[in-house]
Amino acid sequence: MRTAEAVSAVGSTVSFDLATAPELGVGRLSSRSPGRHRASMIGQEGMPPSRRRHDRGVARGYGPPVPVVVLRLVADDDLPLFYRWQRDPDSVRLAAVAARAQGPFLTHWAMIRADPATILRTIVADGAVAGHVVSWPAGTERMVGYWLGTPFWGRGIASAALALFLEVDGHRPLAATVAARNPASRRVLEKSGFRLRATAVVHDGPDGSLTEHRLRLDEPGRP
Repeated sequence: MRTAEAVSAVGSTVSFDLATAPELGVGRLSSRSPGRHRASMIGQEGMPPSRRRHDRGVARGYGPPVPVVVLRLVADDDLPLFYRWQRDPDSVRLAAVAARAQGPFLTHWAMIRADPATILRTIVADGAVAGHVVSWPAGTERMVGYWLGTPFWGRGIASAALALFLEVDGHRPLAATVAARNPASRRVLEKSGFRLRATAVVHDGPDGSLTEHRLRLDEPGRP
């Protein structure tokens, strides 16, 4: 059995079987999250047309019910799912961030879970772990991003999770970056009040240069 270990937020060691952890796919977080990540959101919203189901039918009552979405603290058992999901090729392409190998992935998660400046939550939809959402300080800004497993794309979960997270993190302004090739994820941000501030060509994508939008939410947060 191939296993990997990471230090949990409380200092214990997490061990899981990397060969048999559930293959549920990935909706890749973007944003330069604690360490890097482009905050371009991935979820329903950023999926390829062949995998996309429009929310319109659900709104009219023709699709499955909209899931009940809640946020909770990240648990050790979430890590095998997060590891598998961040390797999904479609998500990597849309988020424009290379997947991490086992060692760097576990080191990254140990770091952000232990960092008191990072606010991190697991997204749960109808009782199932669906992804995570995170905010962190980056220089003079505070960034936000999320990561959704591909089985949970196309159901409005990304928009609901971001709206809930903005009640958890009262910091304003909040900034996010999204690859220009992921316009639907830009719309997720805009639904929650983020507005376009700049567009630039950056050179840190897995395939080299890419066009990136920077959005910001300026409304005051909670006291």
